[in-house]
Amino acid sequence: TSNLDSYLESNQDSLQAFGNGTTTAVGQSFITPNSTLNQNNRGVFARAKFYLKKVGTPSGSIVAKLYACASAYGGGDDVPTGAALATSDNVPTSAVTGTLALVSFPFSTWYQFLANTAYVIVLEYSGGDGGNSIQAGYDGSSPAHTGNKCTFAGSWSAQSGEDCCF
Repeated sequence: TSNLDSYLESNQDSLQAFGNGTTTAVGQSFITPNSTLNQNNRGVFARAKFYLKKVGTPSGSIVAKLYACASAYGGGDDVPTGAALATSDNVPTSAVTGTLALVSFPFSTWYQFLANTAYVIVLEYSGGDGGNSIQAGYDGSSPAHTGNKCTFAGSWSAQSGEDCCF
């Protein structure tokens, strides 16, 4: 399988905590390419990867969810909208180490995406607290991805000028 999109871990210079009692989700918007499509202009979304580490000893599971993008892609205001289009298998927090590493979130039920369509891939985790959380690596100083990072703390907030490593 090929990557739909990515933003390399070497770009990481900041950390976004989630599952910390306040922020319960972090995500990144992206647009699907024309490559690797079938005759119906569709491709398959089977896995997401994020650059993560844990703080303390969070318990429970993290899940990735794929959403439609609420706005015109690339304006720095991208956030999810509607119900999740696809949900990954649960990944236990024990799969995340204390050192930043790419963590894979497999989707047992693959989602058939459309080409040239904006989506937001989100990680959700609410089982931690201030001392026991998950952190996602992102670029907050010189982001070059067309999409943007977003967070959820009661409502979605676009983080213009920040890109998750995914």
